[in-house]
Amino acid sequence: MDEPIDHIRRYHEKYGTIKVALSSGKFWNHFKYPSKEFNDFFGGTHGLQPGHREIFKDELVIEGDLPDRAVNFNNSEWISARLVRLGFEFKKYTSGNKSLHHHLFFPELLILSDGDGYQVKERLLRYIFECMSASAHCRDCKTEDCKLRKMGIDLQLTKKHMIRVEFGLHEKTDRRKILLEEKEGRNLVPKFCLVKVRKYKPLTGKQVMLSDKKCITFLQSPNIFGEKVDARERILFVLAAIHKSSGKDSNKTLDALINWNREILGGHFIESKINSTVRSVYLSNIAPGCSYIKSILKDIGRMEVCESCPRRFGRLVNP
Repeated sequence: MDEPIDHIRRYHEKYGTIKVALSSGKFWNHFKYPSKEFNDFFGGTHGLQPGHREIFKDELVIEGDLPDRAVNFNNSEWISARLVRLGFEFKKYTSGNKSLHHHLFFPELLILSDGDGYQVKERLLRYIFECMSASAHCRDCKTEDCKLRKMGIDLQLTKKHMIRVEFGLHEKTDRRKILLEEKEGRNLVPKFCLVKVRKYKPLTGKQVMLSDKKCITFLQSPNIFGEKVDARERILFVLAAIHKSSGKDSNKTLDALINWNREILGGHFIESKINSTVRSVYLSNIAPGCSYIKSILKDIGRMEVCESCPRRFGRLVNP
């Protein structure tokens, strides 16, 4: 069985530095991973493992936490069936105590601002739970038959929240958070969940296509492998958006990325993953910009690629 630290390491490869925590039941110890403080604390205490981690920007966690275990389990069965009907991919865990967690990842959320991402996650929850309330936010909802309220769903929508790490021990029961169910699907944010997301205005002055920039050429080269961070999933997302902005249809983009995956990455991605990313990009109206690409270059230690860039060009624009 995997240990919590194994999952923390894999998440670090995907997201870079992440927040982790350990609770004794009375107080919390928070750390960044990797860091000297983390190594000193966990390395100096034999067998101790991080118990919680941050909720990631592209992650939606559905946690049912009512006092009755049986009710929580029955509610989780309804949630699982609903997610299957919607075609979403998810994993369901027991927390080690009375609550159950569904974890879903939506790649499109990675390039949204924190505020926009919060709104989209909230709308996804309302969509999943068939909420018909006219309230702008779940916290303002007064609907008596609201499924979110009835099922005791915790609105854990931002990176400020922490969730028990996979296979972590519960400090009250000494039981692990274990995987109960896993379903495959395609996690695309429905268009109506993005309707009021902030539109990014193009910068004034001459606009240069991102596809003409040195950084995009670099991301398509064999030199993208960082020493500590695996950024290939984010790079796949960027390249799909580049092809879309150049006017290619989705089939041509899919063919181009399958070739890139085979020739440059040695077949790292399975074809269904590439197809899912392409569909996500073509169904949404959001696109990565300089700040997003710079974050990738920073994570893989290649910020020198940006040195010859005269200015920040903004987001992808159609020719």
